[in-house]
Parts: sequence; C-alpha cells; structure tokens
Amino acid sequence: VDQLAKNNLVANNRIHHCGQLYHGCVGVWAGITDGTTVAHNEIHDLPYTGVSVGWMWNTTPTPCRANIVEHNHIHHVMQTLSDGGGIYTLGRQPGSVLRGNLIHDVPINAGRAESNGMFIDEGSSEILIEQNTIYNIARSPIRFHKAERDLVRKNVLVTAAGTPAFRYNATDEKTMTFDGNVTPDAGMW
Repeated sequence: VDQLAKNNLVANNRIHHCGQLYHGCVGVWAGITDGTTVAHNEIHDLPYTGVSVGWMWNTTPTPCRANIVEHNHIHHVMQTLSDGGGIYTLGRQPGSVLRGNLIHDVPINAGRAESNGMFIDEGSSEILIEQNTIYNIARSPIRFHKAERDLVRKNVLVTAAGTPAFRYNATDEKTMTFDGNVTPDAGMW
C-alpha cells in the first residue's frame, strides 16, 4: 500500500491518436489507484478504450477506491480492437463515480466481443454511474459482465431500434440498482 498511486489528477487535456503501434493502449489508465480524478478531458481517435479504471477480475478487496471519472468527452474510441468501451472498469471500487461523461461513436469491431459506451467488466462493484450521455454506439450503451452492486441513475442512453440500453453477460440484473435512466430511440433523439 505504500506504493499505491493516490490522489492523481488528469484534467483538461486532449488525448488522441494514442496506440498507433500498440493497439491495446488506453487513453487514460488508472489501475489500482485511490482517489484518482479524470475530468474535463477530450479523449478520441483511439484503437482501444478511452479511460480504464481498476485491475482485478473479481470482487476481492483491493486499495482501488474513490476514483472519479467525470465530465469527459470520449468519442471515436474502439476503432481497432473490441471488448472495451469509452470507459472500462474492472474490480471492486467502493466510492468510485462515473459521472457526466459524453460518450459517442463506438463502432462494431473485428473481434468476437462487442464494444460499448461503458463496459463494466468483471468484479466491477460499488460504482456510481450517473448523468452520463451515451449515443451512436453500435451495441448497447452499457454492458455489464460479472458486475454487481452498482448504482446506475439518471443516464441518457440512446439506442438504435432493437438494441437494449443495457447488456448483461454473467451478471444478475437484480444485484444492480437502476433509477431514472432515460433510453430514447436514436431515430427520435
């Protein structure tokens, strides 16, 4: 814990065209960190994920907590790889918040797994996801995989006809809390 990354701030940047040689690069990666804030950045034109937080594939407690990803404009990510999103999370993260982000233009990729506006992946729990706007996503705006105990409220999740706003892979929907999310059809929005 002495070497834990704490209280870092990544704010007011334009992060783009990363990962030209190594496509698995992420615009902002915050692994096992406490109190990191990623705010007011424009993150775009990436082969993989825009912002990634966490680095444990289950709900085992780690020092990862109280991280905030807010008011970022994330677009044209996942241009090469699949199985990620504008924002990607892993592991238990008590007190972490994904708030007020604008995420759009995430295409279908060549890989087997889909890409999403937010991919709340294995073990992602105790995260507040609120007031985000996600649109023009080839698949579901938010996908959960082995996630639990997250609060998802007051998001605007624009979907194409026949595409659900939320997708669940090995996630019990009943362990999640949903409140006041709006899911307009893309044709009407």
